[in-house]
Amino acid sequence: VFLCEMRFAPFVSAIGVAIFVWAVLRRRRAAESNQSKIDEKIFELHQQAVANGEDTYTDPTTGLTVFTSLSHLQRGECCGGCCRHCPFEHANVVPPVPERAPQPRRKLQVYTRTGDKGISTLFNGERRPKSDPCFTAMGEVDELNSVIGVVCWHVRNAAGPGWPSLLQQLLHIQHKLTDVGAVIANPGANAIGTSHKFGEDNAQLLEEWIDNMLANLPKSSTFILPGGGPVASHLHVARTVCRRAERVIVELHHVSPLPPPVSVYVNRLSDYLFVAARQASY
Repeated sequence: VFLCEMRFAPFVSAIGVAIFVWAVLRRRRAAESNQSKIDEKIFELHQQAVANGEDTYTDPTTGLTVFTSLSHLQRGECCGGCCRHCPFEHANVVPPVPERAPQPRRKLQVYTRTGDKGISTLFNGERRPKSDPCFTAMGEVDELNSVIGVVCWHVRNAAGPGWPSLLQQLLHIQHKLTDVGAVIANPGANAIGTSHKFGEDNAQLLEEWIDNMLANLPKSSTFILPGGGPVASHLHVARTVCRRAERVIVELHHVSPLPPPVSVYVNRLSDYLFVAARQASY
């Protein structure tokens, strides 16, 4: 029996290796097939979202919100972020850096402890107290952007012919408010005129949207009480937060000059939010 086992041992070992290789290849083919189905599903979701005029859809595997090509078209150029549905063929994506020697992998941390003593860093590297007018203005703009994000959630869950266009406008405004925060966070560049570009055309676009909404609304000669449903009510909240942000930005401008289009945009935005609230409750 021992001699028989010794004779057939190489064949048994070879069969075991073959079975292992077969199992690995089968698992790899199954994974490739599954990934192909996921890619097809993502393609269908994106096509459906674009057909419905939507700026986002939910990734079926991760549950994360993904921007469609419509959302990127609103920005007007490639953001350089290697986005999944970039309509500009990733024109602004930086080429990959040549491979270097492997570095120890560092853990990504949300907290840095550098602000535990009430001091934080601006975009230009300057350290200032968190009570500085720059951080106050950035916080107000951030709050305004967050409130508009709540409005977007309510718009997505509302039903009506005008909601898709309102959602596209609000998402565009969120992008612009991020740009406003970038300008505020770089006070030194603002003084010499080399800050993040923020032109007058942004406020002009808001004026076009306001005029289009007013054309379909009756004239109002009385005060309007905030309310009128979830979308309209939250738009009124966003309007009041926008007014507060504008007051803080004007106060900051006296200490650290900002490009004029910034305050003009925030002022016009409060007008837009007021008219949008009227339209949402009309």
